[in-house]
Amino acid sequence: MSTWLRRRRQVAVLVIGGLLAVTACAGGQGGPPELSAGSLKGSIDERLELRGIDQVRAVLVLQDGETLLADYRDTDAEATWDIESVTKSILSILVGQAIDEGRLSLDQTLAELLPEHVNAMARWQQRLTLRDLLTHTGGFSGDEAATVGLMAEPDPVELMLRRANPPGSGRFLYSNEGSHTIATILRRAVGQSLLEYARTTLFDPLDINTRPVLDRPLAAQPSGAQIKEYLEAGFAWPVDSAGTHLGWGLIKLTPIDMAKIGTLMLNGGTWEGKSVVPEAWVRDSTRNQVTTGSDGIWPAYGYHWWVTTAGDEPAYLAWGYGGQMIEVVPARGLVVVVVRALDFDNIDSAGIDPRELTGLVEEVIVPQLP
Repeated sequence: MSTWLRRRRQVAVLVIGGLLAVTACAGGQGGPPELSAGSLKGSIDERLELRGIDQVRAVLVLQDGETLLADYRDTDAEATWDIESVTKSILSILVGQAIDEGRLSLDQTLAELLPEHVNAMARWQQRLTLRDLLTHTGGFSGDEAATVGLMAEPDPVELMLRRANPPGSGRFLYSNEGSHTIATILRRAVGQSLLEYARTTLFDPLDINTRPVLDRPLAAQPSGAQIKEYLEAGFAWPVDSAGTHLGWGLIKLTPIDMAKIGTLMLNGGTWEGKSVVPEAWVRDSTRNQVTTGSDGIWPAYGYHWWVTTAGDEPAYLAWGYGGQMIEVVPARGLVVVVVRALDFDNIDSAGIDPRELTGLVEEVIVPQLP
């Protein structure tokens, strides 16, 4: 990724939705006098080096609507990044909005939600609900490596249904395929593309720039030229062969865009005094809906948000492979965003222990807060 990034000017002040003054770390005046951006950055750098976490490109720390740190590393605030499975949490927001509009219900069955695919469903699948899919308890395949190839098949939904197995007692099994099935359901329910719906209900209200968009179908084996095009694009959100935007990953956003989403959730779904996401959905989607057991990174999961703690305080987060993160600690008014570069030539090498970054919040950031 570093071959296409150019080091641009340091950004002195940026405004997030008119509410959050984001100050670049170099030369800025981020944070209150009690906690300087420099000391916070130093502590974070020390922790990342100690844990051997490299390729971090941005760390944003915001408390009560004020930016304590906006640290960009070999990049700037305007660059967009592959946020991987943070996409799932954005999908959750869109589902919550559709439920509020009466287009969907958590207790609708898969047979009701996808009637055109009912012949591909086993009887147990027909009884699955949207709630089951949102909590990854629907028995969809956890074979993440196969997902990209499936997106290029003529009927990805039918293949995903046929690959699923009875979940048994609501067992949690993290699945890209389950998330993409939700994307297909949502597209059908709202009667338009996910991007069109997201622009109207989420992206445009938060002033997240999605124009122009790179939304080509995802190839089973993307070529070097296709990967380069994706990396060099601004906003991107690929689609499957049926034209459904991916529900499991590959949206590209800036760190500031991610901070806006975290701040929206922190504020109970309100942005600039207007309700964007129902407060009840923010609450329910970020609380413990299912215990994850050995298949989860953290012990609990909501509706496509991970549920955890930071110190003694409840917290929740959106997590993407390789170190893409939005973590929210409501009791401390805290939003933390981390973006890490991925090596698409050797993507398997990009993985890190996700708990190392939540540990960064719990053990380094929270103890220094005023």
